[in-house]
Formats: sequence, C-alpha cells, structure tokens
Amino acid sequence: MYLRPYTAVLATGKKIRVVDINAPVGKDDAHKAVSDRFPKENLVALIPGVHADHSFTYCPGSELTERFLDPFDTSHLVDSA
Repeated sequence: MYLRPYTAVLATGKKIRVVDINAPVGKDDAHKAVSDRFPKENLVALIPGVHADHSFTYCPGSELTERFLDPFDTSHLVDSA
C-alpha cells in the first residue's frame, strides 16, 4: 500500500489539534486509517502535505457538532430599509 503525507485536523469536544501523519492514498482509505489510529477523536479534515508545524487552530465557543453550516446562508441578515 502506498502512503503519502497528510496534515490531519482532529477534534474532541472543544479541543482541535493538527498533526502530520502518513496515510494511504485515496480519501476513503486515508479516512479509515486516520480514524483507526485516533479512535477517540473526530477527523475534521485531511490536507495533503506536511503543514502542522506552521498551522494554527482556534477552538469554537461551544462543543463541535456534526451539523451542516451553509457558508452562503444569509437568512440572519435583516433588510432595515
């Protein structure tokens, strides 16, 4: 099996961390390998390459959930005209 370097973004509750790992090529195989290696953490993202040493994480104010956030949702904007 061919491995490649990835930067994994992992989350547990309010804690987010970034680690460099080697995982299989292919998103499904890589996801399984990382999830198996870090079973108590949720895999948020896999970025090809080695970036953990120069990455920053920002913890949200509330616990992370698996809900979908639409970045183009403007329903919170109110027309004051």
